[in-house]
Amino acid sequence: MILNVHVPGASCYEIGDEIWQQPLEEAISTEAETIADYAGKSAHAGTAPYLSFLALISISLGILNLLPVPLLDGGNLMYYVFEIVRGRPVSERALEIGQQVGLFLLLTLMAFAFYNDISRLLSS
Repeated sequence: MILNVHVPGASCYEIGDEIWQQPLEEAISTEAETIADYAGKSAHAGTAPYLSFLALISISLGILNLLPVPLLDGGNLMYYVFEIVRGRPVSERALEIGQQVGLFLLLTLMAFAFYNDISRLLSS
């Protein structure tokens, strides 16, 4: 159910537009704003914008989880599709290699995120 409530201040949609319409170079070069900052802005705008922002984050994480990376749910779906196409299960060795590649990808993404966070903190 979507609530159409007028609240003073910025709406969640304005905050979402601020997140998605900001160019990447500008987002990297300006003062760091975290998800917590945007959550605080939406909370100050009211309950409906805050819940909308939480829904946006939840949907974004759900979509990320469906990416075809072997450790995520999308990776399991990918294995099921391969099994349907080939008519037999994926070999244990292929599953092991896929899990290792998926783990490497996720650890690389986490290291990149930590590096960005730490460099922003040190440059502030």
